[in-house]
Amino acid sequence: MFWNMPPPFGVAGLSRHTLIDVDEAGIQLKYANRKHGKAPIGVEVIQNGLYGHRDKFTLICAIDTTGCLHYRFEKEAGTTIEIFNRFVGQVFNIYLPAHPPRRLMYDNLLSHLNPIVINTIHASDHDFIQRAPYNPRDGPIEYFFSMLPQELTHRMYKMKNDNDL
Repeated sequence: MFWNMPPPFGVAGLSRHTLIDVDEAGIQLKYANRKHGKAPIGVEVIQNGLYGHRDKFTLICAIDTTGCLHYRFEKEAGTTIEIFNRFVGQVFNIYLPAHPPRRLMYDNLLSHLNPIVINTIHASDHDFIQRAPYNPRDGPIEYFFSMLPQELTHRMYKMKNDNDL
């Protein structure tokens, strides 16, 4: 339905080149068994590693039809209104001119729907639309995030500290 309804309920009639999908993902690494190594939570351990115990990171990412526009990767749990607002401002101020107007797509996280964030988007002459959370059909960024555990698993043996991540 999302792709067949006009705004504000969907994206019918909008060029996909004007859409920017934004979301965040929590990444938590821990020792699953010190004899067998490390892995992202929920992934079988297959490599030895030196990574710390239960470190949590948050990745916020904005993608469009060209790929990843901007990301923020920090060692902290969650996304606050201030963090998300700063991220949205950076996307518009660094990467996107005011014209042609673009439309952010994101889920219903409270920090996304805050009036401060909405004002930042509108002040940049852009707009936003809500999409269903965790739905890869409606949120292309979910495909991007689904690749993260695989990439972490492939690079796990190279990570010795936070900077390597």
